[in-house]
Amino acid sequence: MAEGLHLLKKLTVVFLEGNNIGDDGVGAIAEAFSQLKELTRLDVGGNGITDVGGTALARNLVHLQKLRAIYLKNNELALSLSQLAKAFVNMSSLGLANLWPVTCRAADFHLAVEQARDAVHTLRGRVLQRLNLLYDASRVSGDGKKGQDAAWQRAKQQLPSGVFISSGKLKVFTHHTVE
Repeated sequence: MAEGLHLLKKLTVVFLEGNNIGDDGVGAIAEAFSQLKELTRLDVGGNGITDVGGTALARNLVHLQKLRAIYLKNNELALSLSQLAKAFVNMSSLGLANLWPVTCRAADFHLAVEQARDAVHTLRGRVLQRLNLLYDASRVSGDGKKGQDAAWQRAKQQLPSGVFISSGKLKVFTHHTVE
């Protein structure tokens, strides 16, 4: 299927949730992004995608400047959050990135937490849970201050139960599930 995507230049929606395409499949689809300039919604949730596929997505998302929503939920993308955030911040039309839940192996949770913090800082976002502000990266200069470090510790504790990252018009939903 990925081989023929470049022929669908007017395609606006790709919905492949739950098709188990994995890293190879999403990588092949991401390679076609340069031909899919009209795409406004991409849903590849629940496809067994890991940080390898997340990296392929992040590298190619720059081509999707009309993309308004991306759904990446139920994939093991916690170790590619930073790269994805760097791609998201350069996408002027993107308003929603749903990664709820994003999973990682228990042994990698500490790395996933650092990826989440990098993503929040890249987006200069605010981390909220049920409308309660946990952390505000838009107010942090450099690597952060002591008060912000304490705030990040509170946000970090809530990652497994789910947080919302708001950065201007971009909303990112993430919930770290440890497997």
